[in-house]
Amino acid sequence: MTAEEGKRKKIYFLSFVLSRSRQKISYYSERPFTTVLAIYAHEQAIGFFEGITEVFVYDQDTLFLVDENKGDLIMTEAFRKYAEYRGFKLHFCRKSDPQSKGKVENVVKYNKYNFLRGRIFVNIDVLNGQNIAWHKRTANAKVHSTTKKIPYQEWLIEKSYLRPVMDSFKPESALDDYDVRKDNTISYKGNFYRVPLGTYRPPKTTVLTEVTDDNRLIIYNAENKKIATHAIYPGKGKTIGGSNYMRDLTSGIDQLIDQLSSQFNDPEKAKEYFLQIRKDKPRYIRDQLQHIKKLTGVIDMEVINQAMAFCIDNKIYRATDLESVAKKILSQRSQETTIPQPIVIKTINQTSHKIIPNKSDISDYQQLMK
Repeated sequence: MTAEEGKRKKIYFLSFVLSRSRQKISYYSERPFTTVLAIYAHEQAIGFFEGITEVFVYDQDTLFLVDENKGDLIMTEAFRKYAEYRGFKLHFCRKSDPQSKGKVENVVKYNKYNFLRGRIFVNIDVLNGQNIAWHKRTANAKVHSTTKKIPYQEWLIEKSYLRPVMDSFKPESALDDYDVRKDNTISYKGNFYRVPLGTYRPPKTTVLTEVTDDNRLIIYNAENKKIATHAIYPGKGKTIGGSNYMRDLTSGIDQLIDQLSSQFNDPEKAKEYFLQIRKDKPRYIRDQLQHIKKLTGVIDMEVINQAMAFCIDNKIYRATDLESVAKKILSQRSQETTIPQPIVIKTINQTSHKIIPNKSDISDYQQLMK
């Protein structure tokens, strides 16, 4: 997508469609889908459809499948737990099977060439909000080219046959939990993987783990925030993780937040803003703070304060977005101050209009004519 100032932004989305009514919905993400994020998208979809179908049909995607052994499909552990909890049957399409995949592939194209075409990316929350509104207003409200019926009206009939959603499901509950050892490592399949220093808190600290399709181990804390990522080691008896996991970076970040907050008109409000960024992006908080610190050196602080107030009101917690808002404010100020000035004609002698020219006596001319 095109973002602000002409930059390009890569996004990802997962689409769902009910087979009979063609009622459809999609979920967008800034980062590639993991199994847990895909489960979250499922929860959003069944909430939108107000029910669960008996069967879910999928492409043979590595988000859900680990391997195929002569027709026996081996699911990822997290997705298997989710399917068992929700109680729906699974059907995975064969490779190169357009008859099975055509319905959802058409939905993907519809999103790409109708909803997304020409749309400007602001942030992912805005995009998902626009996406839901577009599906209600357009995608599900117009006559379907194949069924010749309106998906929304058909869904009103179909939803009475869907199994109702009785409770919510937290995607992180599909993850495996591990106890953190006193040396701030976890034991996983014969190896020890580091987590940041200070993660362990006596008497017991538990973290959640996810294995991605590219064979990487992602570790989350109790608040479901990513704290470590490691390539899974094929052997045994090795400690995985660089020296950066052995340094306590917390105190340095706290000091940087305090120093940066003191430059703003309302330090407490600024600190809350930085702490929210830290909560959303714990792995990149230092980069985020350094970027904002750089902005304070090149952009007037009055503008930065206005930009932060705007970001807080609109729940925008990212340094690059803060920069974009600040530049927009500067641009608007520049347009307001560029007022046409009246044309002033300057002369060498500002009192020239007051000069009285010398007059000749007519008698001088009469003498010459004689």
